[in-house]
Amino acid sequence: MAVSNPAQISRRRRKITYIKVKGSRVKGNAQAIGEVIEDLKKQFGGRVPPKELVKVARDPKNPCHANFTWDNKKAADEFRLDQARHLLRSIIIMEVTREEVIIRPNVVCSRYGGQATQPYKDFLEVMKNPAERALYLECSFREFEAFRKKYERLAEWKAVFDAYDAMRLKRGKAA
Repeated sequence: MAVSNPAQISRRRRKITYIKVKGSRVKGNAQAIGEVIEDLKKQFGGRVPPKELVKVARDPKNPCHANFTWDNKKAADEFRLDQARHLLRSIIIMEVTREEVIIRPNVVCSRYGGQATQPYKDFLEVMKNPAERALYLECSFREFEAFRKKYERLAEWKAVFDAYDAMRLKRGKAA
């Protein structure tokens, strides 16, 4: 259901239930974690500064605690890996010919193959390999569906979602 006016979303719910996003790596009780986040929203005028979440999660009794790496060396190594992933995603290729300018990714994450630890692969090599291209395309569908779930209440996206549904039907798979 698309909602063009945020005032249409009722705030008169008696009890809010917090659940984990499918596929997330959240550890612990989603309800308890959601309530911690809700408390922070109340403290900070509807916003949740990530620094404040880390601050309250330092307490081992806090339901958010298990979702953070508290060993500073390990956390630093993980952060550097995130920085490396960001760098890999941030450098793109621009090819200029007389006829056109083509902008494309340099490398793509090969997580579409199932394992989060797989390396990034050259984009053109993925596009040349029919099996890998098919996996990459399926990954794009999953990512689009996640995007859709997040923004389906915004009426402004309805035309995009309708076009996606039409494309999926044309390809022989219902969205």
